[in-house]
Amino acid sequence: MRDLIFSVCVVTLIYQTPYFTLMAYNFLALSQMIFVGFYKPFVSKFDNWLEMLNEFSILIINYHYMCLTDFVSDA
Repeated sequence: MRDLIFSVCVVTLIYQTPYFTLMAYNFLALSQMIFVGFYKPFVSKFDNWLEMLNEFSILIINYHYMCLTDFVSDA
């Protein structure tokens, strides 16, 4: 579901509001981390940990993307 929402945001909003697209994807990754942390949807502890690691890496990549584009104004 997260990938579907991200795809819709990217396709429809990238030219109108690219900042909203970045923030929406950041919010989705963060909410997925919270969901996996609280509800532990996988049977294996390793699978839950791996999913948390994947979401954390997506957040870090997204933060770098926000810092290296025009999302932040120049000093």
